[in-house]
Amino acid sequence: ILLLVQPLSGLINSAYGWLLLIKLSLVSLLLVLGAINKFCLVPRLAWPGYTRRLRQSITAEMTLGLAILIVTAVLTTSVGPD
Repeated sequence: ILLLVQPLSGLINSAYGWLLLIKLSLVSLLLVLGAINKFCLVPRLAWPGYTRRLRQSITAEMTLGLAILIVTAVLTTSVGPD
């Protein structure tokens, strides 16, 4: 990745760099949601209301996954590293 965005200031000075930062942020958020599901929501499924919370969290994960795919598609087709 660093080879594609040289110098490092290219991360904030180019469309490719901004999209790459957005994609990395979305992936990080997806990992956080997965950890919340695994360690907080799944162990409490027997409690009232947690099935709905887990369903909402999984829906958010799927939406983030779709957003990551869209950003990746734009990165690979429309915008390239300078």
